[in-house]
Amino acid sequence: MPPMTQETVDQLDSAKAGAKTFVGSDSRKYNYFEPKGRKATLYEDVTVDVQPDPQRYLIQDWILSFADGTPTYSATRTAIKSSDWHKYRAPDQEWERNHYQRQSEAEATVKLVVDNSRKNGTVKRFDKSWLQILQNHVGALKHAEYGLGITYMDGQRDGMTQMINNSILTNSSYKLRFAQNLTIYLGEIALDTEKLDLDAGKSHWLDDPIWQGARRAIETVLGAEDYLEQYFAGNVLFEPLVTELVRSGLVMQFAAAHGDFLTPAIVAVAEGDYERQVAEKGAYFLAGLQELQSRWPQIGDVDGLGLALRAEICEADGFTPNKPLLDRMEAEAMKGDLEVDGRRLGLILDVGGYYKNVITLAPSLEITREEIDLALKLLDALLTRCTRS
Repeated sequence: MPPMTQETVDQLDSAKAGAKTFVGSDSRKYNYFEPKGRKATLYEDVTVDVQPDPQRYLIQDWILSFADGTPTYSATRTAIKSSDWHKYRAPDQEWERNHYQRQSEAEATVKLVVDNSRKNGTVKRFDKSWLQILQNHVGALKHAEYGLGITYMDGQRDGMTQMINNSILTNSSYKLRFAQNLTIYLGEIALDTEKLDLDAGKSHWLDDPIWQGARRAIETVLGAEDYLEQYFAGNVLFEPLVTELVRSGLVMQFAAAHGDFLTPAIVAVAEGDYERQVAEKGAYFLAGLQELQSRWPQIGDVDGLGLALRAEICEADGFTPNKPLLDRMEAEAMKGDLEVDGRRLGLILDVGGYYKNVITLAPSLEITREEIDLALKLLDALLTRCTRS
């Protein structure tokens, strides 16, 4: 018998992998992953299992490894544990196409605001002392934003799934775009004033005692080896303590008092980013409705566009309209005695649809995730009461 070479071993491993039988191998449908809702979304179609691992389909183990045997990806690169990294879905369902669209629209907004302001001579009405704030501290802010951007960009490489990588990488892209916006913005207003030093921001970032704690924090986080530690430290700790404080606590609060109505509009692109927020909140709300749908057969089709959402109330088959049940839910909701989180609350349902069996949801664009969670809990409590009483 000829000796076994590494090539022969690899061929045998590949053959075993090719002959492996999976759940649904005989199916004529593409059901290689379990969608979060009843149907797979476009976001799931283009992200789930784009980056597989030996736990899913790579039966022959990682195809590529580093010279020392370290695998291409490893769950040991973060201290956070997960029973299944592949179950994560981004609430905003952002991927390449809609991310590019949102970035493009944000850039168009910034350009429109700056161009109109320059035509109207807005910068010439800025208070001189405020120009110093823009030059020194908004100029330094762009370095903090850039630091977060490159930190996330570095960290996303180690994510165990494409869904995790996408979330971290798009976050990085928004940070880098905002840093670029601030750089271009300061350059634009410098054209309309002779007293704006475009290098002052860098000097303050490197040497001003006010910024040294923030700079050390960015450098420390960038040097961390745990990619989710980096992500947590940036979003949960650094953002509210530094960058959000400068954006909201300084610029958004005090600019107008110094004759500056332009800078808040630029900062709002990062702070508000309304289109993205609406998409994120809508996706979060829709995911919550889909989770209810998975537990309640009386919820038929659920759908939504941004924060305009709908949920059908049906018979147990999930299809036949059930107007009597929704009528009962509407009456019970108005009593104001649904118990959720230790409180007794009511709910006003907006009913629509041809058969009057559809709950339509169109909340304020300022709705918070906590309020969305409360709405979902109230709907859950209402279904419990009306289907089991």
